[in-house]
Amino acid sequence: MNGFRRSCRAIKENPEEAAAFGAQVFRLKTEVFQRAMMRGLETWELDAQLDMEGMENCLGIHEEIGAIPAELDLPAMVQQL
Repeated sequence: MNGFRRSCRAIKENPEEAAAFGAQVFRLKTEVFQRAMMRGLETWELDAQLDMEGMENCLGIHEEIGAIPAELDLPAMVQQL
C-alpha cells in the first residue's frame, strides 16, 4: 500500500511525466494516455487504506475451504499508515 500511495502522489505531482511513461508502457500516444489519466486523477484517494474487515472476511472464507492455513494473522501482515 505504501508503494501504491507513493506512486499515486508522484503521478498527481508530475502528470506529464507519468503520462509519457504510461504511454510508452502501453504503446499509446501520450495525449491519449494523458487524457484518460486526467479524467479520474482528481478523484484518486491518495491515503488509501485496506478494508481490514473485508480482508478478514475473505481470509475466513479461504480458511474454511482449506485454501490457506488458519493461523494467518492479517493485522500482523498489514501496516496501515
